[in-house]
Amino acid sequence: MKITMKNEKIIKVLVADNSEFAKNNLRDFLESSEGIQLINVVDNGKDAYHFIMDEAPDIVLIDVILPVMDGFTVIEKVNANKSIKKKPSFIIISSMGNQSMVEYACKLGVLYYMMKPYNLDSMLHRIFQTASSHMEADAGLGNMEITPDSLGPKTS
Repeated sequence: MKITMKNEKIIKVLVADNSEFAKNNLRDFLESSEGIQLINVVDNGKDAYHFIMDEAPDIVLIDVILPVMDGFTVIEKVNANKSIKKKPSFIIISSMGNQSMVEYACKLGVLYYMMKPYNLDSMLHRIFQTASSHMEADAGLGNMEITPDSLGPKTS
């Protein structure tokens, strides 16, 4: 399947989740998805924050419940850090969610709050939607055209 993107921009993704199943599942899926560069998969918020600082991902898939530093704290620290010139977009992936958590995530600027178990094709679609809106907001780097046919694992 082919992803159509102006400027052929590759989306850099960081995953932060302490579930072995979720990490392995997302790693395998994202590594086989066209248009995605998986930067790393980490299992705690402190490591996620450091990778955000060092690697400047476009998208961070982050669980709320993480050891060392929870997902909300990571997002708060990134939002408050004036030295981060290109802030990533966040998509929360969590097995916990109630109205107040979702509302707080929205207040922090999170674009999507996806409950586990999630559909991987839907996750990929949200990643491209988020990257597209992020790119349009960031100095008009270009647009991505996303169609249902354009999503899925690499075929090569």
